[in-house]
Amino acid sequence: MKDTLDLSHIVVNLRDCGGLPTLDGRRLRSGMLYRSGDPSQTHGDALRRLESLNLRTIIDLRSPRERHHKVLTLAGARTVSIPIALAELTEKRLRGLLYKRRAEKAIMEVMLSVYRDMVDLALAPVGDVLRLLLKPQSYPVLIHCRAGKDRTGFVCAVIQLILGTVPEALIQDYLCSGVYSASAVQQTLLRLRWFTLGLLPTGNLATVYAVDPRYIQASLDRITEGYGDLAGYLAQGGFPRSGFAQLQAQLLENG
Repeated sequence: MKDTLDLSHIVVNLRDCGGLPTLDGRRLRSGMLYRSGDPSQTHGDALRRLESLNLRTIIDLRSPRERHHKVLTLAGARTVSIPIALAELTEKRLRGLLYKRRAEKAIMEVMLSVYRDMVDLALAPVGDVLRLLLKPQSYPVLIHCRAGKDRTGFVCAVIQLILGTVPEALIQDYLCSGVYSASAVQQTLLRLRWFTLGLLPTGNLATVYAVDPRYIQASLDRITEGYGDLAGYLAQGGFPRSGFAQLQAQLLENG
């Protein structure tokens, strides 16, 4: 796990993407790109701490249904909605499984399929995110969805690939979501068990909430299988290979 500033006491799963090593010996700049779960309920001291990051852009990957007017208003920052409709797809495929006993294996297969198909769902949105990141005035940037694990995890993985991040470090950064959201997930599981009078097997939801390297690897494999390589995938989303160098110049440390 990379040595980075844990900000999850401010917003669930909030962290600085800086510090990750690249294949050419550099590191991602700190204080430029952040990722998190939904920050819309942040208030009080936590809100003041979030404001101290001096964010200029908040990229919200949630669907309009998920947002439902729950949007963070932060001084000096604009929120840009770039939805990836993954929640609806996940809910549809999980229907009928969550209340079944010993359904963890079937649920894992659903999650693997969701991560594979997220690649296609996110094609245009990822292009929109990257074009926004090309603008120096956008920084610092926060990218978030609901939990900061699936959609945010995939979008950040794509950015890290463009920057030449060491593959093992990319996977470890994805796995950090399991650490930085563990308390919130545990509280959610306890509440749902209470609300359903114990009828909802918590192991099923734990599988959905899991941060499993096989999940993100399924997305990365789909890019190669479906588009040849990352450049081929991003070209389909309207982001040319020529944009790689600019992002690297903006988000990597010198030398």
